[in-house]
Amino acid sequence: MLRIVSRRLEERSRRRYSPVHLAARLAQIDEIAAHAHTQRAAAADRAAALQRAWPGGCGCRRRWRRAWLGAQGNALAVLDGLLARRLQATRGFAALPLDDHPAPARRRLVLEPLPA
Repeated sequence: MLRIVSRRLEERSRRRYSPVHLAARLAQIDEIAAHAHTQRAAAADRAAALQRAWPGGCGCRRRWRRAWLGAQGNALAVLDGLLARRLQATRGFAALPLDDHPAPARRRLVLEPLPA
């Protein structure tokens, strides 16, 4: 493939991200992952409690039990998928190029209330 610009120029013009931005995104991912772990533990507990409390039955009850256990299994599968995607997102953010010269930290803007 014919290149219009050199690799070096292309690499230099590639967008770079500040370490603060990267840390903020990783913190958001960690917050979502913590919530997903909590929900996964609760779903696993519900499935185990259902299996203990309802060891089986006949006819219609078996179908209900299978349906409810299936719902818990689906919830666990969705949460496991979310946690696996979390690892992919973390790796993706870790691969982003960082800014060599990040902007100086900004001072917080403090607003004073107007006099009455």
